[in-house]
Amino acid sequence: MPLNLYYTLKMVEEEITAMKKRQQFVIGTYQQQTREDLFKKFVDAEHALLAITEEKVKELDIPENSIYFIKGNRKEATLAVRRIKDERSLMVEIDPIIYPSNFNLRFILDEPSITLYSPSMLKGIVSLNTNTIVRATDTIEVISFDDINDYISLWLKPSSEGFKRKINNLISKLGSEEFLIEAMLAFAKDPPDRSLIYLCKDHASKREDHAHNEILDVNSVNDIILNHLKLR
Repeated sequence: MPLNLYYTLKMVEEEITAMKKRQQFVIGTYQQQTREDLFKKFVDAEHALLAITEEKVKELDIPENSIYFIKGNRKEATLAVRRIKDERSLMVEIDPIIYPSNFNLRFILDEPSITLYSPSMLKGIVSLNTNTIVRATDTIEVISFDDINDYISLWLKPSSEGFKRKINNLISKLGSEEFLIEAMLAFAKDPPDRSLIYLCKDHASKREDHAHNEILDVNSVNDIILNHLKLR
């Protein structure tokens, strides 16, 4: 069953109203002219968020059991499998900021996902997430089971045999300017394999300086990801 656009738009409207109430005290500390400017920005932002929501609902209407790849920040990538039935398994949030923007609108789906973070070329973080978070600015691509294995392999061991074939295949499916630039740099010099992989639970929901105490064997990463996504 596809997401109901009417109910999803209503959820966004309710979150905008709640966010405005959360910001009333902060806005009240500004001078009159600044407050008026912020109120105007609120009105413009509200229209923009409702417009982007309509586009996002179409993107999120993925066939059941489809694997999808969420492209956001270039140092992270999220993989999930579409299993939610309707908007009752969806929550909408706007991060606490002065006024809302497309980036700060988040759709939280009640289905597990994994995010691969790349804090450096040698280090990586595998986050096993309870939910799947899609920002309004993210893009979504449906991929195959082979694609997910290729992506994990490339993320872990970019200098391994078949690197150019895998990266060319991924560029054609997941291509973006940032990904292409990274690929060109990689062609210029063989990148190192990741030597230190940390395991985290719901990494995005924790404070930035939280500790990572569990280190993963590189050879176990693929199995851990596929098991978490219930693809095995």
